Amino acid sequence: MDQRLSEHEVKVLRATSTINKYTYVPFIPADVNEPMVFATGFTDPETRSMKLSPKQRAAFVAYKRASEIMKDPQIIVDLDCAHLRQTVVSDCSFVSSCAVAAQYEKKFNKPLISSIIYPQRNGKPAYNPHGKYMIKLIMNGITRKVIIDDYLPYGRSQLLCSYSNIPNELWVSLLEKAYMKMMGGYDFPGSNSNTDLHALTGWIPERLTLTDKDEFNESNSNQHFDRLMERFYNGHCLITAVTGKMSDSEENRTGLIDSHCYAVIDMKKLGELRLLKLKNPWCHIRWKGNFSVNDKNNWTPRLQEALKFDPQSAAAKDDGVFWIDYKSLIHFFGVLYINWDPKLFRFQHEFHDLWSAGQGPIRDLFSCSDNPQYYLEVNNALEKAAVWILLTRHITEIDDFANNKEYIALNIYNGGEKIYIPFFEEPIMNGVRINSNHFLGKLLLTKKDVHKFSLVVVQEKAEWKGKTAGGCGKYNMETVKDNPIFHVTLNPDSDDHGLIVFLRAPREYSIGMDFFQVSSVRGKTYASKNSGDYRKGTTMLRLNHLPAGTYGIRPMTYRPGVEGPFFLDFECTSEPSIKRVQ
Repeated sequence: MDQRLSEHEVKVLRATSTINKYTYVPFIPADVNEPMVFATGFTDPETRSMKLSPKQRAAFVAYKRASEIMKDPQIIVDLDCAHLRQTVVSDCSFVSSCAVAAQYEKKFNKPLISSIIYPQRNGKPAYNPHGKYMIKLIMNGITRKVIIDDYLPYGRSQLLCSYSNIPNELWVSLLEKAYMKMMGGYDFPGSNSNTDLHALTGWIPERLTLTDKDEFNESNSNQHFDRLMERFYNGHCLITAVTGKMSDSEENRTGLIDSHCYAVIDMKKLGELRLLKLKNPWCHIRWKGNFSVNDKNNWTPRLQEALKFDPQSAAAKDDGVFWIDYKSLIHFFGVLYINWDPKLFRFQHEFHDLWSAGQGPIRDLFSCSDNPQYYLEVNNALEKAAVWILLTRHITEIDDFANNKEYIALNIYNGGEKIYIPFFEEPIMNGVRINSNHFLGKLLLTKKDVHKFSLVVVQEKAEWKGKTAGGCGKYNMETVKDNPIFHVTLNPDSDDHGLIVFLRAPREYSIGMDFFQVSSVRGKTYASKNSGDYRKGTTMLRLNHLPAGTYGIRPMTYRPGVEGPFFLDFECTSEPSIKRVQ
């Protein structure tokens, strides 16, 4: 796809180039000539200040260069998923993503891992004795370059990061360091492999929720498996699987880990029996149920021959790799993450846009006229054509992963006209809002014609629900603190800001809000205020002479337990930064 960026798109991409304090510029072809030789060795001050995870801190002794840890360091010795091992960083999805990408490259001889690590020699990543490396990662709409050194966290006798079981192989430790740098540090709260694989490969992320009975049920579950297995063997997709919530007793009984990501490294169908081969990135602890290594009933000689698998030999060493039947996977796992090769799509187009905080899709219950909307026209000359639309939300702070409260989706309408009232016309696809930075919408065209669509970006509406329907302090001082809280950060250049806050809710609700100072840039105080008497359906606060800093807003109903949506609108003398913190 050769597509020039407009000035507006360049502005959008530049605005989200600073991620977790550091700026990551787009990768350009000239960057393959990045200087890599230094008289005294290269040290990256940004990665040396990365926060360690709690388990790393407990065992940390020193940072050591690769040459201090291993003999004859190499970037890649044998690119095989079997060698990867996750240790004390909570990035099971990233290590599983590396595993499936490595397996794909080895099986299909198409560079997914080896093409993103520099310096290179003869088209392959090369060890740099000067310690500098450049990694290409796709983040916030474009491929960006991440510079790191080869200092790795070390304990008394081993690395305190993910590594290869091959003693002198570096690639997984370097990729993890680059990704953790971009994500804010080794104290990474975790993500999902849709996000991780998209960053590594650019492949299109799809999420299949096994617990969603509309999306996945008894009538279509086998169709899902058969479709994925065919595509898996054709090299069209990469797959990982994540367990659901599990108690300690369930973990002990099943051998599975609570909310843990596993690499899917094989799929088989023999008659009506459907099996998957999974790898635990820990390289130990594996499934104990049907078709496990200790299952004496299901591993018939015929099945062992068909899968070229000897459970007795496999039982001698726990490497975290196991077979599991599809029914058991459906029962104990919650999500399959699939990333699709974009080369499957002959025609591609992308563009980059933004909307202001507090406007547009966050308040689209009654009107979506302010929502970002796009016109899509497809001239279909085929009997069948797939149209996929990927919406990606840019992320700039680690807190967005740790406490992700942003839910996004697309609604798709026929006709191509602007949509004003969302419930006047039924969308042909009503997107389910998910708290991920990727949402995939899919259409199947079955008619040769010119098809016109309206794409409407939607976002979760703020609401009082359950515990967050705390009511006001006049009614209940214990529950008022549970209400939603938003932080508004004002431009640091002035101590004389003006701000108007509007709160709207269903007209039968009595509503109000508190306003309080959280921090001040120059230590100037501002007294807390409220919107006064509780009013039906709408209220406002007018605030003058606000010093630069951060302020909290707590919208609430008069009585606790009153659930429903609400909308906050802001008018300010400068562009504020607004985010929900509770």
